[in-house]
Amino acid sequence: MPRSVTLTNLTEDIRQRADLPTFSTTTFITSTAVTRMINQSLQALYSLVMHAFGDGYFTKTGSLTATANTATTSLPSDFLRMVALVWNRGTDDIIPVLEADAEDGYVRASYAARSWDSPRYRLRHSALVWVPMPIATQTLTIEYVYAPADLSSGSDTFDGGPGWDEWVALDVCRKIREREEKDASDFVRERARVEAMILTQSPYRQETQNKQIRDVWGSEALGTRDLRNRMWRGVY
Repeated sequence: MPRSVTLTNLTEDIRQRADLPTFSTTTFITSTAVTRMINQSLQALYSLVMHAFGDGYFTKTGSLTATANTATTSLPSDFLRMVALVWNRGTDDIIPVLEADAEDGYVRASYAARSWDSPRYRLRHSALVWVPMPIATQTLTIEYVYAPADLSSGSDTFDGGPGWDEWVALDVCRKIREREEKDASDFVRERARVEAMILTQSPYRQETQNKQIRDVWGSEALGTRDLRNRMWRGVY
């Protein structure tokens, strides 16, 4: 099962593999430099894992508030990509919020203040731009792909998966060898082996369900609200 790997343990693994003295502020590869290399390699590992397993591996759910008469709402600080956004209009009444296209942005944005019946959003850097602007404060739920935070303290951890931390250690050792102007080909070969292992694991993460055709027909008798709720929950 996935395991938590600390920055301290990973740093020591790298030191031993590269056959170096304990990292400090005075060593050729300083402790600050190796931490920076680790975080760079971790981000590369996350990109590899997302490519192999899909965005769903790094998703989380949060709450957003659209403030009355305010055109934008800040996104979570670790936001990377949108998965889904719903407006919690009331008890058991959730409305999927769709992305606005160019026509929505220029036409709907000029609407006079009105009920927020079918809001849309546009992504702008680190915020959502509402189309139209809400006239009352509203609560929303967001599901999104997040960008993992850098490790800084020795006790900080990351998801090492079934041996994925080895990819990071090997990649950092490669960087150290190159900094020392030495041959890094042995670490490159080992990293390629671990990368192949990660990629071969991806088709087997979900083994309990077969692919199937889903009935997407909905009766007109359901009504718009009930049909939207069922669509969001995957029951349709």
